[in-house]
Amino acid sequence: MTEQNLKTGERPPLNSSYTDLGKFRKNLLIILAFSAIGFLTIPKLLLLPYIGTLTDPKLLGLPYSSLEFSWIIGLNLAILHGLQFGKDIIFPFGPLGFIYYPAYCEFNTWLISSAACLFAHCLLIYSIILMIKKLSIRPIDCVLMGLALMLALTLAVPQQTPIEYKLLFSVLILLYLSIVSPLEPKTQLILYVFVSFIMAAATLIKFTAMATSGSILIFMVIFCLCKKQISYLCCILFSYIVSILILLAASGQKITNFPSYLLNSYEISYGYNSAMTTSGPGIQVITGFCIAALFIFLTLNSIFKKKSNLIYFTLMSWGFVFVSFKHGLIRHDPIHIYILFANALLVFCFIYITNKKQLTLLMRSLILILVFILGASIFEWSPRQMIPDIGGQLKMLGSAISLATDDAAGKAKILEDAKSGIRKVYSFQDATLQYIGNKSVDIMPWEISTAYAYNLNWSPRPVFQCYSAYTDKLDMLNSRYFESDNAPDILLYAIGTVDKRYPLFDAPATFRTILKNYKPVLVDGIYIILRKADTHNLLPSKTISVIDTQLKEPIPVPKTNGYLFAKIYMDYNLLGKTAKLFYKTPNVNIKLIANGMEVKHDFIFSTARNGIFLSQTAYDLKDLIDIWNGNLNNNLIAIVISAENPHFYEKHIKVEFFEVPK
Repeated sequence: MTEQNLKTGERPPLNSSYTDLGKFRKNLLIILAFSAIGFLTIPKLLLLPYIGTLTDPKLLGLPYSSLEFSWIIGLNLAILHGLQFGKDIIFPFGPLGFIYYPAYCEFNTWLISSAACLFAHCLLIYSIILMIKKLSIRPIDCVLMGLALMLALTLAVPQQTPIEYKLLFSVLILLYLSIVSPLEPKTQLILYVFVSFIMAAATLIKFTAMATSGSILIFMVIFCLCKKQISYLCCILFSYIVSILILLAASGQKITNFPSYLLNSYEISYGYNSAMTTSGPGIQVITGFCIAALFIFLTLNSIFKKKSNLIYFTLMSWGFVFVSFKHGLIRHDPIHIYILFANALLVFCFIYITNKKQLTLLMRSLILILVFILGASIFEWSPRQMIPDIGGQLKMLGSAISLATDDAAGKAKILEDAKSGIRKVYSFQDATLQYIGNKSVDIMPWEISTAYAYNLNWSPRPVFQCYSAYTDKLDMLNSRYFESDNAPDILLYAIGTVDKRYPLFDAPATFRTILKNYKPVLVDGIYIILRKADTHNLLPSKTISVIDTQLKEPIPVPKTNGYLFAKIYMDYNLLGKTAKLFYKTPNVNIKLIANGMEVKHDFIFSTARNGIFLSQTAYDLKDLIDIWNGNLNNNLIAIVISAENPHFYEKHIKVEFFEVPK
């Protein structure tokens, strides 16, 4: 100590170079540790073509015949064919939906989607590193966040945390940091332009991401108005709108179709909320509600106690949590519940380590308990995910680089081998392919891989998978398409649906239209080959009877000489509408009572307003051919509509039977 220090009793100042060196080492360790986590959790679906062999296309990410891959192929073909979303294509995904899953349907789309998914992954890792550095997070909390990332980003189920969630959680982190630790005005404006572009991209990947982006924008509008930061507010809103327009143009979309994209995407998302409901383990439902309850509790507590930083993050992220909650528990299967748990794990870990001083001991304890439950649940599904696989990751990166640098002939051979594998599944006869030729073709109910493998002239209906026409409005859009001059010349029609539905009830109006306007030509494998009739049959319908009934009451099916249909009108009551908004409603079933047979199916009553086909049951191609040829057996005696919990539905049901001539 110096003489002056001895007199004053002050500690000598630390060597600034030593302090800077210690800070540098700490930051370097953080960067290295989280970069390693980022490397070990690189999405395995990015690195597709050379992993394994072509005999295992599911592992490769190459196109193959399945329900899961059919819509992925459809999204890729839609972009390649220049189809307009909201007009030509209506699906839960938007014009950038093809990047959701980097499928190798075509090299350029694979390269774009792979680069986008890798960017989203790296952005999330960088955002976490930036948060740790700017807020001086303690080492023990860094370990907690690292473990959460390993669990949330590792491939525990057939699909990782989707790209739109990675992008939007990164946006939440970056905006939160800009609020609690403001940047220079110019840098702040650049950041707001960047996050606006990210939110716009997420919006055009999947429509539900618009709800999350919208909640973030609403928060930022209120925040900027309260802080009188008008320039920042204008920057965010203007950049978001301009980014939407730029991305639409870049993806080949007409801006004039954007309003119809919004309206029809809302319709399909609204219908999904009831049509695709499934149930899962009760303990997972309880955990899901604990996630929602704790988040609401934290939000309200932060508001009442005026804990500003906690208020900022919880209010800004309510859309992210709500969409994750609905995503996980409506379609309650291992993939969707994993995404809910992974997102919740990241959110609560972030709240815990960034707002520890604003949390009471009780809140910290509750968060840690929930984090432990979520982490243990994810780990239980796939314990091996925590074992590092450096060799495997390097091999996959090398494979992706090899593909990117391969010549055109090599790329073409990979795709041709994949198409050949699909063709072996269907094995169309030469006569069938010759008949189809270059005629426009659509495929029902969903197997678009057929069109892809045989290079058919695919001309899809707007909702290009039958099970996705969740509402009567969506069904009518498809029906009008088959009435129009743009209707395809050929229709490949197979029996199939999802869950426990009855195939002919998925799109009633559409089925009635093609029954009138298409004629069977031949049968090949699982398909009836239908051709468009020379003239449309505009046959009038005749009402036979109208009855009022209730759930669980048998509804007699009248006998007719023509094609019999029934419009069924039922709806949710107030309790049901509330449950549908915030959670989900119990399933509705319909029992078909035929001669010597009773079969119970899931029932989508919204589409039933368009008139379900009741002349006879049809479970195979022979039944379908008989229907088209007018050889009806009229075996249906009655139908019975029931619900798992009738308290969510109106008591009265109206049934209107009508006949269409053969």
